[in-house]
Amino acid sequence: MGKGLLAAALLVAGMSSIPAWGADVDIPGVLTNETRTFAGREFYDAFVASWQAFDPDGQFGLVISEKPAARLGCLMSINYRGSLVYQRFIGFNGRVARAAAVDASQRVYRTVMAGELDRLLGDSELAGDGL
Repeated sequence: MGKGLLAAALLVAGMSSIPAWGADVDIPGVLTNETRTFAGREFYDAFVASWQAFDPDGQFGLVISEKPAARLGCLMSINYRGSLVYQRFIGFNGRVARAAAVDASQRVYRTVMAGELDRLLGDSELAGDGL
């Protein structure tokens, strides 16, 4: 039994060095949930429901994360391809979190589309003076 506990402790210790999936993996259509609180979960659920109208084919993978702060509420962050595209503090209120998520989906879509356009034009002959 002592060896089993030692093996479990080593496994848990080794897992702390494994990076989060959202930081390393960009899978189109996957919206990674890295929220921890009730308000964060409400934000995530409302964001996903609203995001489906903008990305019905699931072309874009996003990471929705949360950093709770006792006095300020939650710092919600959304990353696309490793870049921060949205960040906002929300209180620990489900109604406020849902409203912020709907607004976030619109803002994130505009930001992602602008970035995709820049990326496409940067690789094209139309970049710079050619456009």
